[in-house]
Amino acid sequence: MFFPQQTEEDHCDVQMSRGKQKLPIRRLEISQDAAYRQLVEAYIRNGTRIRYFDFSKVPGFLEERDPEEFRLKVETLEISPINTVADHEHLAPFLELGTLKSVIYAMNARNREILDKPEVKTCKELTLITRSRHFPLTLETTWLASDKPIGSRFSWGQTEYQGVLDIFERFEEEKGAVPWKHPRLGNSFSAHGVKLSMGGGRDLVMFGGATKTEKRFNVAPWTFDMEIMAADDA
Repeated sequence: MFFPQQTEEDHCDVQMSRGKQKLPIRRLEISQDAAYRQLVEAYIRNGTRIRYFDFSKVPGFLEERDPEEFRLKVETLEISPINTVADHEHLAPFLELGTLKSVIYAMNARNREILDKPEVKTCKELTLITRSRHFPLTLETTWLASDKPIGSRFSWGQTEYQGVLDIFERFEEEKGAVPWKHPRLGNSFSAHGVKLSMGGGRDLVMFGGATKTEKRFNVAPWTFDMEIMAADDA
């Protein structure tokens, strides 16, 4: 990772890290955008595979690049609370959708429209982080009508486990979901959920559990989870 930070003197403080190892901060007599340009040109090429990608801003110099000739093979994309819709739209053309497997999306008022972007809709695993309790989330219904493959998964943070149970009850009452027990969760209380048939040998299963995503987002302690499983396994 590298973090160019603009200073008041139009210089730039740069720190590079790998995991928990961090190099000392260096001050460069260049702008933040120039620092990004040098670092990207030194470490990133067309087709570079990136396991985990998060960003504070999209460097302006990327506007000079042709998305057809500069593609990033990102496996997990993090959309943080500071990222705006404009930030995402600037970055999205450079992402290789066929490589993107997982999106961690901290949704708020400034970036909620990203939920409808292809990068979010088509990813195999989506973790949604939001404090909003009034957002009309219809992703469950969308998945029922989709051709998403077996193994696709969605997690939604909940402040109380009762919120997970309320979702189960709604799907039982409105969609005819039936009680179900997750085969991989043993006898834990979170193994109990509900499921709906999707056709095509698939079931949409719903269950809950404890949060496993990064604590720096102040994530709710529980999650409501959806997963598409083979009907025989569910």
